[in-house]
Amino acid sequence: MIRQLALVSFAATIAATASAQCFNGTGGTSIGGTIAATGSDPAHDEGRSPLTALGFAFPMPGAGTFTDCVIDANGLIYLANGANPPFLGTYVWGSASSLAGAAGSGPRIAPFWRDIWAMPAGWDVTTTVVPGTSFKVTWLNTTDYFSTSPARSFSATLFATGEVEFSYDYFTVTSTFVGIGTGNGVGTGQPVSNLAGNPSGGTVPMMYETFSAANWDLSGRSIRFVPNAGGGYDVITPCATLPASHTAYGSGCYTASDSVYQAFATAAPAAAALSNTAITFTPTGGGQYVVTNGGTFLPVGSVQAVPTIVANGDDTEQVVPFTTGSFPGSTGLAICSNGFVSLAAGNSTTWNQTAALLLNGSQTSFRAAHDMNPTLVGSGQIKYEESASVTMVTWDGVWDFAGSSAADANTIQIQMYPSGQVVIAWGSLSSLGASGIGHYVGYSPAGPSFDAGSIDLATQLPFVTSSANLTPMTLSATPAPVSTGVSGTLVTYTQGNIPEAAPASGVYLGITAISIGQDLPGTDLFFIGMPGCKLHITSLDVTLAFVGGANSLTTQFQIPAGVPYGTQLFAQSAAIVAPNSLPNGQNAFGATLSNAVASFISFL
Repeated sequence: MIRQLALVSFAATIAATASAQCFNGTGGTSIGGTIAATGSDPAHDEGRSPLTALGFAFPMPGAGTFTDCVIDANGLIYLANGANPPFLGTYVWGSASSLAGAAGSGPRIAPFWRDIWAMPAGWDVTTTVVPGTSFKVTWLNTTDYFSTSPARSFSATLFATGEVEFSYDYFTVTSTFVGIGTGNGVGTGQPVSNLAGNPSGGTVPMMYETFSAANWDLSGRSIRFVPNAGGGYDVITPCATLPASHTAYGSGCYTASDSVYQAFATAAPAAAALSNTAITFTPTGGGQYVVTNGGTFLPVGSVQAVPTIVANGDDTEQVVPFTTGSFPGSTGLAICSNGFVSLAAGNSTTWNQTAALLLNGSQTSFRAAHDMNPTLVGSGQIKYEESASVTMVTWDGVWDFAGSSAADANTIQIQMYPSGQVVIAWGSLSSLGASGIGHYVGYSPAGPSFDAGSIDLATQLPFVTSSANLTPMTLSATPAPVSTGVSGTLVTYTQGNIPEAAPASGVYLGITAISIGQDLPGTDLFFIGMPGCKLHITSLDVTLAFVGGANSLTTQFQIPAGVPYGTQLFAQSAAIVAPNSLPNGQNAFGATLSNAVASFISFL
């Protein structure tokens, strides 16, 4: 669906959100009427101002201080002291040689030195003086000689510190010259600089760049020449107009996983958190587990008088069929030397255990995974015991891979009960980390699971796994929202991971709302039956409906021409679902939300 607001009402509604760009041509005192022609050409073509006071003594490296200036209509300032300075010829335009000048010539400041003249209407040169602080010259609505477009506005500000700032509106060029120099022949042979790249001019008080249409990169920028300790200038970029962009913020609802885990990147924190503790997984009957703190480490040999030694190799898995023991959904246990059991063979036994291996295993597993090696001389063994009431696997003092002493030993126990309950209990864990691999503790059913992130077993239990994996709806937007004086942009919003409107219906529907207000932290909508869903916009100024047979759909919105630079719009999508139909029966209201997108409108 395409929705377009009328430009007048759109601009009136959202202008308050606009922020200023680098160039500011407002204010100032017009001196256009005082600029005098230098020959037969009109003043707005080849003209110069009277001698004009700066309002302070401006210091220039290698040239002294200056109290006055003359402003040239062709984007140039001559510095002076009480009398007109030596002028270049009327038709001399910006170049390295003309900036350096000849012996006896004075300093020149050239924010845009080329053959320019007035627009048919609206041309002006203004000055803004802050006595003792700054002097600003602004050239408004200039164009190439004998052209009527494009309009170009720019400024140069001299500061009492000796700094000089050039600032540019957004425009294109055919060619121009930008620079600063002391004249008097100083800087002859000085190489060109990339002024937008924050260069250092070293010890020579002259810097410049010659531009063509291809390399003009100061549009919408400000650059500042700062005197350095070496007697030259360094250039910094205090301001650059931002390009149009879309930025995602916040998060959608809901994130749910049928798995749960805690990842410890190294052995030391795992040893501190897990040693002599236990956690219990209790099935709910709906394919979920409730994970709680607590459980008892059973003495080795207490279930089976003579335990069976299993998985007696490095990075090894051994399947042990049940005889007297049992566990729902399994005929035996696949026991890995690296600290986990699976309900069947097939999961990776690599030493490099990770959360991803837990979440994407082909078989259901319970894990206290860590890189261990029971084949090391001195290491303990992996011991299997079973009875009608419990099946138990104990990594009984098994050393870290590359371990060399009893200080590298790890004692881990996994108890499997006929009811489906599982206990993982730890004795002492090594904090040395000889293997270099951390610990990955948790449960995941067979097949891929959504990664909801690591939890803290010490503080976030009890925890209930989800009956299904659920990823939040997403919102993105393209292309960048550019708005110029003559054109706008048709923005396409893409909704992804849309939940079905009703289970197994194959129908996906909802709205994308566009607002002029942002709620960055978000407001939780628990009070209308959408707990965990945060609204990240403040109003529904425009709504765009989407409906279809796929879980990724689009809507469109037309950004008009002429939208002020810096205007921001904020969007968020909502999808309709049957109340309480999501995993775990959540959301009585019957809707979910996406993340939000902030759109920054610019003319580039």
